Parts: sequence; structure tokens; C-alpha cells
Amino acid sequence: MFAGLIVLLILISIYLIPTIIAICRKAYYTAAAITINILLGWTFLGWVIALILSLLNKPDRTPQQIVINQVVGDKNTLSKSKTTTEKD
Repeated sequence: MFAGLIVLLILISIYLIPTIIAICRKAYYTAAAITINILLGWTFLGWVIALILSLLNKPDRTPQQIVINQVVGDKNTLSKSKTTTEKD
């Protein structure tokens, strides 16, 4: 009886590994990981999805800076206009 209880506790611990990881890491998707682990963890796919969610970090929401270098006009005509004004 005692050995059966130990085996049951080990199996429950393995089943709840994604939940334990999500709580310890304070993962961004903790609630989703716990819900999927409890409801769908009995399927191997649900357990893997819960594990992945428990290991994900908060998505980076910082805005990206986009630099656009734009030359107005033709490069050759700009250099020619500079040389003609310098000669005058």
C-alpha cells in the first residue's frame, strides 16, 4: 500500500511538471500552462504544450526603430551641381 502511494505521488509530480515550472519561473503564460496541464495534460500533446508555455518568456514588445536613408534626386546631378557652384 505504501509503495503504491509513493508511485502515485511520483506519477502526479511528473504530470504536474509544467505547472511547477510555470509557477517557479513566474512565466508569462502561467495561467494557460496550468489550465492546459490540468485539462489536457493526460494527452501527451497537451502535456508538451503546457511544458512549452511554462518555459516561454514574456514577449518583447519594445518598438523597433526603422531607419530609412533616402537620397532625393540623382547622385550624379547632385555632384555636378556642387562643382558648378564652386567654380562660380
